[in-house]
Amino acid sequence: MRVIKVKPYSAPEVVDIDNTLEAFQEAVGGYIETISLNGDELVVCNEDAINLKLPINRTLVFKTPAGNFYNVPIFGDFVICGTDGEDFCELDSYRERQLVEQFQKATRILI
Repeated sequence: MRVIKVKPYSAPEVVDIDNTLEAFQEAVGGYIETISLNGDELVVCNEDAINLKLPINRTLVFKTPAGNFYNVPIFGDFVICGTDGEDFCELDSYRERQLVEQFQKATRILI
């Protein structure tokens, strides 16, 4: 399946990986955790990245309903994919292009 892979200090790229736990673990270099970008898009990253002292990659900036902002730093390699219920899936091609552009231009991403 097609996902967006983002490495520290690099432009995002669209890559093909198997839709298996092992493939996602290999893509991020360890056990995975997910961060929801919205209802149907996920960042899949290494859950132990801070303990492994992986380099900071990007910072997601979320806005709360009250208008406050909070930062979520992501360390190490991560991938962005879609979600269909509890399953990972591909993003549609339009959204894939938008996210590649968004993550290419900035290290702090407003969600």
